[in-house]
Amino acid sequence: MRPHNLRYLTRLYSAKASAEVEPLAGTVPPHSLYVVLRTPKPIRTLESRPISPLRLDLQRSLLTHGGLVNLGHISDERAWARSERLCSTQLTSHGSEPEEDGFDDEPEEGQDEERYDAVAFAPDRPPLHLRGITAANVTERADTTRLVQRDLPPLRRFAPGEYDGPVHIYVCTHGERDCRCGEHGSGLADALMAEVKRRRRERKGEGWDRVVVGEVAHVGGHKHAANALVFPHGEWLGELRAEHAPTVLDAIAAQPFSNAEGLTRLPLLPEHWRGRMGMSMDEQRTFISQHLTRSY
Repeated sequence: MRPHNLRYLTRLYSAKASAEVEPLAGTVPPHSLYVVLRTPKPIRTLESRPISPLRLDLQRSLLTHGGLVNLGHISDERAWARSERLCSTQLTSHGSEPEEDGFDDEPEEGQDEERYDAVAFAPDRPPLHLRGITAANVTERADTTRLVQRDLPPLRRFAPGEYDGPVHIYVCTHGERDCRCGEHGSGLADALMAEVKRRRRERKGEGWDRVVVGEVAHVGGHKHAANALVFPHGEWLGELRAEHAPTVLDAIAAQPFSNAEGLTRLPLLPEHWRGRMGMSMDEQRTFISQHLTRSY
């Protein structure tokens, strides 16, 4: 792992970096909502540009709300189910009973259509799980299930150590889109899943059963592969390798999700920090520059 020092970080994030080497920070597209549509098809076998009319419809519905929609594969059924339960419990305990949306979660018999369960993330909020998104209800889902940021449950301030909900880590493993994501992303995803499994077994009671590791399609920034997205923190990390898996998890454990400080909270792994949900690209660059100035 490269040394964490001022000279290296200043070079890495400098706006005056050479044209051949794009600075890492400030490379995350502006967004205030990220939605993962869970697909049973492994991302590693996904075609370069998968055709999903439903994903495009949902993306269009959320465009004005700063939403990004992606396909994701989560192989750990127990972790996904646990995340759903934790999020449902949080909605209830925070004074926002989950509402019945009037849609059937199961498709009609013999009906062949796109249908996804999903999880949505917005700045400073716990995840929100959604079931049974189809072409027939995509517009209503975006509105009536509080998918868009303005309709999410009332905000609760989590001081460090108070958040007891799920943490999701998504690694881009879309090898058909770019071989670097296939090689480095797959290696990182495998290492993260193995390390989380080991910690669940050997370090019980530390919350590792709340961690969900998944794989997602193209996120942009192939040159920065492997890319990992950490929620609900909203952090995008880049230039990771399989050997960084313990480091990523240690950073999350040392800096649990907290929204008490808003977008000013410290970045996860500054040397691998690409940006944060809720910030413009200019804000990302300014933020990391100010952080480095304060730190050194």
